[in-house]
Order: sequence, then C-alpha cells, then structure tokens
Amino acid sequence: MYVRLLDSQFIKINGGALDMAKCVCCGKETSFGKQLSITRSHISKRTTRPVRPNLRTVKAVIDGKVQRVSVCSKCLRSGKVQRAV
Repeated sequence: MYVRLLDSQFIKINGGALDMAKCVCCGKETSFGKQLSITRSHISKRTTRPVRPNLRTVKAVIDGKVQRVSVCSKCLRSGKVQRAV
C-alpha cells in the first residue's frame, strides 16, 4: 500500500509503519516510551510518547548506484554508509 504526501511523493507502508522513518543500515525506527507528568513530587499521569531516531536523508552508494536513503546519525559517524560525492 502506498500513501501520497505533498509534492507528489509516495511512501510505502508496511504494517502501519512508514518505510522512510527507518535507518537503512541498522534498522533503527520509532520506539515508544513514557512521558511522566509530575506535580508536587507525585507522578499524576503517564502517557506514551514517540522516541524518534536522528535520521538524515543522504545520497549514498548502494550496490554501485547512487540513491537517496534515510540513515541515522550514528551510522553516518561510524562510516557504515559510503556517501556519494
């Protein structure tokens, strides 16, 4: 299934998760944690909040071809992705 965004861009959806919100190298994607509401030294509410990875869209060489991919900053710094020049 494909979802249309602005400027005639399409994103493929797998099981409800967007493919673009995932690192190509390590597979890091959005996870969920708890947000605590503290009033007068007492936790009154707990709600879930998304914890998103620090993704960058870069031009990288994949299988000898230059492609635009989403890569997390940790994979960029460690050199797991060869950027296209």
